[in-house]
Amino acid sequence: MRKFLAMSASIVALLFLVTACETTTNPDPVKTAPNAPTDLMASSTNETTVTLKWSKAATGQEPTGYIVSFLEAGAVQPQSVAISGSATTTAAIQGLTEGKLYAFSVRAVNDTAKSDPSASVTWAPAKRYSGTFKLYSSQSTTEGSGLSLKTGTVLKLADADKWEFCFDDKDGRPLVGSPGVSGYNAPSGKEFPIVSLDTTIAHMTRANSLNDVFDVRALDNVAAGSFTEALINLADPRLQPTTGVALIVRSRVDQTTVNFAKVLIKPNLAGNSWVFGTGANSYIECEVSYQTVTNVPYAEMQRLFGGAKRGNHSVE
Repeated sequence: MRKFLAMSASIVALLFLVTACETTTNPDPVKTAPNAPTDLMASSTNETTVTLKWSKAATGQEPTGYIVSFLEAGAVQPQSVAISGSATTTAAIQGLTEGKLYAFSVRAVNDTAKSDPSASVTWAPAKRYSGTFKLYSSQSTTEGSGLSLKTGTVLKLADADKWEFCFDDKDGRPLVGSPGVSGYNAPSGKEFPIVSLDTTIAHMTRANSLNDVFDVRALDNVAAGSFTEALINLADPRLQPTTGVALIVRSRVDQTTVNFAKVLIKPNLAGNSWVFGTGANSYIECEVSYQTVTNVPYAEMQRLFGGAKRGNHSVE
């Protein structure tokens, strides 16, 4: 009897062992990768920072975060920054080098599962002057109407050779842009710098601050023919003073060298106008982002200023 019980116990133990060996544990479920982010855009916040924004994919798996990758031109190894949460669709990438181009892209992640990268944007950090500049009416005898983009200084006509942007109301219209085709006459021995603008209204970003001006295209990707020495008429009905307007500017150093800038004209919302004040005390306000390193972004220099005529009023 004892032998029978011992044998029975052995059989039960063996069956338990076999059953245990055949029992499998289900692995963690495979995570579904989200769809790639869309609408990646960039803004030069300052000399060492580029801010990005993007949109979450309209369909597919909800992301748990994002990974921003960026590669300096000429480098081999990209860097990355992790962003937590699906609601955060902006990132300020700091510690960059002024004048260097970086290729940025974004992936959405769901835990360890990653989407394909978004379309990339190539951008460079640029200097941002603090505060706003006031450019006064041509009637003013005490304040300047011209602006040096290079130094961030408002200047009177005596320093016409440093004017790279101006406010011209000589014919009663609020005109802004290239001093060389304005109604101002440079003093003897002085000459206005050659400065061209992208005069295409559709390319002018509407925003109340340069912090809100994001682009998907680099400045040099705009058709070269749309850049010319010109004045923009702020009274154009297509430019209602409900939000600011950002203009893309190229200032020539020599035949093959330029500096890029963005000038945002701020609206006088209370006065439903682009102009603040009246008479000789009237002025416009603007913010400026300036790329101190020449030829960044890259541009087709041989076509930038071809055919520009000095002294003619070119008003868009």
